[in-house]
Amino acid sequence: MEFPLLVYELVANSLRHRLHEPNSLGPIPWEYRLRIATEIANAITYLHIANPKPIVHRNITSSNILLDEHCRPKLCGFNLTVTIPLGETHVEMEDISGTFGYLDPDYRITRIVSAKTDVYSFGMLLFELLSGKKPGELIRIDDMHGSCKIEKDEIVQLILDNGLSMDPRQVEQSAACIELVRRCFACEPDQRPPMKEVAQQLQLKERYELPSSSSSSSLAGVQQLRE
Repeated sequence: MEFPLLVYELVANSLRHRLHEPNSLGPIPWEYRLRIATEIANAITYLHIANPKPIVHRNITSSNILLDEHCRPKLCGFNLTVTIPLGETHVEMEDISGTFGYLDPDYRITRIVSAKTDVYSFGMLLFELLSGKKPGELIRIDDMHGSCKIEKDEIVQLILDNGLSMDPRQVEQSAACIELVRRCFACEPDQRPPMKEVAQQLQLKERYELPSSSSSSSLAGVQQLRE
């Protein structure tokens, strides 16, 4: 067509609807949440590295993830995408666009868009999947630096209170995601991991390739979260 369009098969819900709106399907099970995070991380990685000119989505949110009847995710909402010029790592924008709660604080201050802009937003999405809370309920902004301040103990408590029935293995998977969330939230974009590394780490967690010292008891799993 003159103006290209993305065409999907019919899907019933957005991730935001399934996570936060009352529905007859009940909460999304933990194993589906981890799979959603992994597959979306793979999709963002593709945007960043599949072409010589990286594409930054710039609006990674639970509203822009569609779920089919099997909770398979589909990334949408490409109206704010930015293409990084060949040989460059970032572009400076004239305006700031995105969704509150997912918006990279560094981008909000500098108006510089890079692949790490998406990494921050994905970190918030992963935190949303872990905790079951909306970003507006999760973030605390340091007005001076514009950075998201979330302490590890806060992350742990939110995950423990997510209302899901989780076995020891799943608790340990959650624990293993905490440091990944914190790395995605790094104030300096250069300190955030690339999306390819984020996707690889989530694949390992989904396959349960955790450190051999991980305990098989539920109590030890909770203790690992707290530590």
